[in-house]
Amino acid sequence: MPNTPGMEASHDEMIDDGGEGFAMPSEVKQNRRARFKPDLSPELRKWLTRTARVHAQLCTLVRLYAEPLRAGGQSLLGETYAIRAARGDRTLLFDALNSSHREIGGILDEVSAAMAKASPTSAKPGSHEKVAEMTRRFQRGEWLFIDGDGEPSGSMSSDVT
Repeated sequence: MPNTPGMEASHDEMIDDGGEGFAMPSEVKQNRRARFKPDLSPELRKWLTRTARVHAQLCTLVRLYAEPLRAGGQSLLGETYAIRAARGDRTLLFDALNSSHREIGGILDEVSAAMAKASPTSAKPGSHEKVAEMTRRFQRGEWLFIDGDGEPSGSMSSDVT
């Protein structure tokens, strides 16, 4: 294995990773799962874990098409995934992409909803108060522009003709 910046050659010991004659640095093999910082919010940790699962499922599918004989498992159609991939069955790809799209869309909606939790401010656009509030929103990871910003608090906007 070629030397990679940050990895010393002394760590390039052979590890059984399922491939024939492939050397993987021991620290890479041991740290394949994401290690989150202890202060990471549980909500963000959940979203990142779900995102990583979608990624892993898609990577598995790509490997399945590349080497169908290494795969196992039974499909809903009665054939194994390996047989379906070997014959180029596009429904495997379609189903995986469709499922991933739904899952990622759900994560996206949850993240967006969390970012939209900021309370509107009555500060006028361009004022020091508005800029300070937008700075706080940025630091909290919220949307910068919230519906209702710039309106007096406690009042309802209405069209008077």
